[in-house]
Amino acid sequence: MLNKYMSGLLAFWKTLDFVSKFFLGVIFIGIFVNIYSNSVYDNSTSWTIGEWLISYSNGFVRRGLPGEFFYLFSKKASLSPVFLIILTSLASYLALFVLIFRFCRKNIKSCVLLSPLVLSAPVIGSYLIRKDVLVAALFGATLLLLEFFLNRKASFLRLFLGINSISVVAILSHESYGFWGLPPLVVIVFLIFRSRINSFNIWTTLFKSTGFFLPSIAAFSFCVLHKGTSGFSLSIHQSWQNLSELFPSQGVLGQDYPVGAVEALGWSKEQGISLSLSVLRDFDGIVYIPLAWLLLILLSMNILIGSIIGVDLRPSRNKFLIILLSQLLFISPLFILGWDFGRWIFLWTISSLLVYGFLDKNDHLIPVDLSILKSNNFTLHFCPGVSLSGNAKLLLILIGIPGCCLTLQNLFLHSGLGYILKIIFRVCQLIER
Repeated sequence: MLNKYMSGLLAFWKTLDFVSKFFLGVIFIGIFVNIYSNSVYDNSTSWTIGEWLISYSNGFVRRGLPGEFFYLFSKKASLSPVFLIILTSLASYLALFVLIFRFCRKNIKSCVLLSPLVLSAPVIGSYLIRKDVLVAALFGATLLLLEFFLNRKASFLRLFLGINSISVVAILSHESYGFWGLPPLVVIVFLIFRSRINSFNIWTTLFKSTGFFLPSIAAFSFCVLHKGTSGFSLSIHQSWQNLSELFPSQGVLGQDYPVGAVEALGWSKEQGISLSLSVLRDFDGIVYIPLAWLLLILLSMNILIGSIIGVDLRPSRNKFLIILLSQLLFISPLFILGWDFGRWIFLWTISSLLVYGFLDKNDHLIPVDLSILKSNNFTLHFCPGVSLSGNAKLLLILIGIPGCCLTLQNLFLHSGLGYILKIIFRVCQLIER
């Protein structure tokens, strides 16, 4: 078994070009950097480790499911919650890595899949130890379950129970899934119903496909209604203080009030929106930051469109562009509710790729008479794509997307090349000490 696994890894390595191997190296190094950076719970990790500590200590609240599990398990097994959080994050990333290549390896260039637009984004952006990777992996798992159903490996009842169970877990982990994860699943189930009904009625089918996700929609509604208060934040903080001996460093647990993600749970809607609106006044020198974010989105879209592998690219590019634009529409509320624009871009690209890979493998679901897929001008007008043939791939190592706080310096430091240079510089500083 081990020999077979190693042979598979070696065969995979041999199929990669130089840029893909470079990004794999960046990911490998970056994983250890992320683990080291999040080995304690202090001010610097209050948004990464801290996000996982949100629990139900004061009753139901959004994002509390993983934290409640970690609290109960840590208390019973006397295990460090930081260790459990890092282990869960790494397992989620491995699952997401496998799912992306399972769905997209035959139709998207590997150098793009491994780039800071997709898989190396949370590693370079220092949000590997956040819930984004977990909910993205859970989204991929729902698509895998849908594929099993289409291949007659799962019954309709198992599909209903499985896909809603996974989605509910994702929503109770982070409610953002309700914006970008549920809508494409409703559309896919709509397409499945459409392909199996002789007398098709759009409104009846839409009603059925939406009703299919009633448990998930209910969970999302609960999270919206129970967004949290400062009282919840304080109660969560105090509950973890009771287990402070299990943390590698008591750090911020010794303070009277919570910080970071736990504190933000008690923010009002106006406080969250005010952060997003503050970006509208942001400049880095003469560079207007909102325009820079918009250009990054357009660049990402063109690179993704240009990364498609195939002979007749026109229908594939049109289909992918429709998915990218739809997912951008679904995820757009997050750009208003929070200012971590780079993280939203990651969730946008990763979910779009998973949906595209799924629909490309199950293209019988897409109506053959959809004229926009055959259009010669659709992608040319909106998104012609960036060619990534030959040495043009090397440009990918210069592209970076910060998780938030966009500046020209951050833009470079979050590229593959900038990240490696930053690590080398820090290692040299440590040696000099």
